[in-house]
Amino acid sequence: MMLELWFMLPVSIAVASIATGSGFGGGILLFPVFIYVLNLNVPEAVGTGMITELCGMTSAMITYNKQKNRV
Repeated sequence: MMLELWFMLPVSIAVASIATGSGFGGGILLFPVFIYVLNLNVPEAVGTGMITELCGMTSAMITYNKQKNRV
């Protein structure tokens, strides 16, 4: 099962980069992928999108704080 979803890693990295750089959540961009590609139902897609946003925004916040403290 895990090897079938290998393509999600580069997709997730690209979406996280776009979302972090543009200022809106990655869940918005990944929601169609969750629904149409992974065939998740809407509650599962929303929950997965929220977890995705949590991870991406936490990572961006940590990186921002590290850069801010260097200046």
